[in-house]
Amino acid sequence: MGMGTSSASGEPHVERVHKRASNVMKLTQENEKLKEELRAMTARLEAAERRRQEVANRQLEMQQQPIGRHVANTQPAAVQDSS
Repeated sequence: MGMGTSSASGEPHVERVHKRASNVMKLTQENEKLKEELRAMTARLEAAERRRQEVANRQLEMQQQPIGRHVANTQPAAVQDSS
């Protein structure tokens, strides 16, 4: 490669650099879009998990509630009043 051929052979190199830069920009934009989608999906998943846990807790409370009421009602009134 001589000094005189640098401008002739430099054009394809410049084109490749521009094309590569364009590809990098597209990939960067796509990456950001995918990151945003992942954040949104993660937020939905966490919200769904919180709702699932709340439902499980309510079901557990409902299962325990009749037992607790039954036990409290079996104690004599005098014992309940003295506490």
